[in-house]
Amino acid sequence: MPPLSMEGIVSGGPDTLPPVEYFIQDEATVVHPTETLLDASRRMVFDQTPAVVVWQEEPVGVLSFQDVLFAATAGRDLASTKVYELMEDLSRSKVQKGTDLESLLERYTRDLEIGVLVVDGERFVGLVTFMSIIRGLKRLKDRVEGEGILPSAPC
Repeated sequence: MPPLSMEGIVSGGPDTLPPVEYFIQDEATVVHPTETLLDASRRMVFDQTPAVVVWQEEPVGVLSFQDVLFAATAGRDLASTKVYELMEDLSRSKVQKGTDLESLLERYTRDLEIGVLVVDGERFVGLVTFMSIIRGLKRLKDRVEGEGILPSAPC
């Protein structure tokens, strides 16, 4: 990542925030479309992630913990309902590597509840969620304070 500058941060210049790939989850949890919602939700809990990438030779969907909760409250049997029955369509939730965070937030705010796939052309790079953005902003704040670009906030 290029160095941040005080001038860029203060002026809101192009080096204010890193591109979207800075905010990708550390590791994306992957499930197969034919797995059950129960198995997928167990992985989400174990990996502490709000969403999983549904993968069948390539990413084909995203399933969120919220989707699982809606299914459970609607009376669906989590042990027999398959992931493909509820996964979100990827056609609207892909963003190209290099996209700035502001554009991501403007266009994909609702999708971030579930997760937005970051791609480089057609190659899967990672998954961005609200939680991964918060973690990325925390890393950025720590870095900026550590480099003395901005003073730390008083406690």
